[in-house]
Amino acid sequence: MLLFAIALHANDEGDKASQVLHSAVTMALELGMNRRNFASENGLGNPLMQESWRRTWWELYVVDGLIAAVSQSTAFQLRDVASDVPLPCEESEYVSSCLPYGYRTLEEYDNALFENEDITYSSFTYRIDAVRILGKILAVSQRDSFDLQSIDAIDALLVNWSLHLPASKRQPIGKDGQIDEMLFQAHMIVGTPRSHLNFNSVETVKTCVSSREHLLPAQAREIHTAKAIQAAEEVAKLITLPKPLGKHTHFFVCCVTMASVTFLSHWDSIIPFGDETPIKEQIRLSIGALRAMENLWPVAGTALHQVKKVAQEIFAEKKASSSIYLDAVTNDGIVQSMMENELVSGPDAQQLS
Repeated sequence: MLLFAIALHANDEGDKASQVLHSAVTMALELGMNRRNFASENGLGNPLMQESWRRTWWELYVVDGLIAAVSQSTAFQLRDVASDVPLPCEESEYVSSCLPYGYRTLEEYDNALFENEDITYSSFTYRIDAVRILGKILAVSQRDSFDLQSIDAIDALLVNWSLHLPASKRQPIGKDGQIDEMLFQAHMIVGTPRSHLNFNSVETVKTCVSSREHLLPAQAREIHTAKAIQAAEEVAKLITLPKPLGKHTHFFVCCVTMASVTFLSHWDSIIPFGDETPIKEQIRLSIGALRAMENLWPVAGTALHQVKKVAQEIFAEKKASSSIYLDAVTNDGIVQSMMENELVSGPDAQQLS
């Protein structure tokens, strides 16, 4: 059911995906998959099968959070569900069946900073933590209004996640040049901008984008704008990594769409004759990424159409504004020239001669 929900969402059938995912979550909780002992009780004494059960639970948690983040109505059902299921091992260990001895929990992960030894957790674990932060972001964004204290707390979570990554996990690409997909998704989740800068100009982009917006004090808006653009630029860096975009999770489509909305909003706010080249290049990159994924993921085609339409509308409006501005400048120049000529050739000038 989990795989079916993912496939439905990738096929741009978000409502059906949410329904199937809800059934999967309900079934998982009824079975008690959020309990530590579930894997050992149902793993037939096979360590690999036990690890498979643990990974299934955590994958359900991650997908539940991701679909909630890109949906207009779906809630993060597992956000507050208590679980003592041990954390997953590295992908290479799972694939090779060379499983580590002993497993750590989220509680141990949270307290790792205060331990004497430096522990590097699996990339899957950092992905889980990224979704936990995402859950807190969603909880704040669903309120009727923001309070600055909550925003500051979220910012601290995001920064701490990055600051405390082990050196080997700070980039989603390893020394061998291969992309760590679990780590790629973790950076994708943490780095994606969660809101846009000027809602009216991009409101026709519905795919993966929440329609909620809040009014912030002027200084807070300036900080928010800078952080949103920075996050969108981080998404652009992920696009350029040396791996075919179709090899990533389809949720990257939503990540790119959110970044596109941020870039479009910023572009719309730039005054005529400002330096638009950098922001237009970022928009071209985002649209190109969506185009590269549309043949594989139908949801990318829908997002591409919406983003391109907004880009074309902003371009047309800017072109018209520039023309009006040029006409005004030209007319002002003509009037000014006539006034100067009048001063030079008028009666007073004749008297002076």
